[in-house]
Amino acid sequence: MNHRSVAVVLGAIALLCSAAVGTASAKLPTPSSTRIVPNVSLGGVALGTTWVSRPAGWGAPTDCNRNVACVWTARSDALPKGNARGITGPFVLSASQNGKVAFLAIGVGEKSPDPRALRKWQTAKGVGFGDTVSTLRRAYPSASKGRVRGQYVLWGAGRRTRTNFRFTNGKLANVELFSCSTGNCTVN
Repeated sequence: MNHRSVAVVLGAIALLCSAAVGTASAKLPTPSSTRIVPNVSLGGVALGTTWVSRPAGWGAPTDCNRNVACVWTARSDALPKGNARGITGPFVLSASQNGKVAFLAIGVGEKSPDPRALRKWQTAKGVGFGDTVSTLRRAYPSASKGRVRGQYVLWGAGRRTRTNFRFTNGKLANVELFSCSTGNCTVN
């Protein structure tokens, strides 16, 4: 995903988060698998596959934007209103580019972070929300420091995918999976 592609995905996320919350109830997805597979998938939804607004087993999203991005939240008041920023409480997000899954994210929330609701979501190597950087580094020694404070990056084969692990106060707070379909992912 080049800079322009990343801008499209991040723009969709920004639009989604700035939209008023729809009538859907707030509920995190409940797929049969809560596995985070770095550079591959999140909860059974894989990067590069056909994007759908309601993946099997995930239930209805809290909100969607222009058939490009959907978010599931644990709280009905999670999405910021107007020009405000930051999701309140746990969330899962899926975004597309050209009809394919290009971005997946899961996190404890920027405001009122709560890792308890995400305790079942983890990698096959046991890295989950609330874990420390040292836990990540033991499980994934190739993870390198990112450009953003508290961020560690795990690259996929040929740098066609990347997974960001973001830590707040030393604890895992967000995991973001990117598809870099046009070459290198060079975003933060």
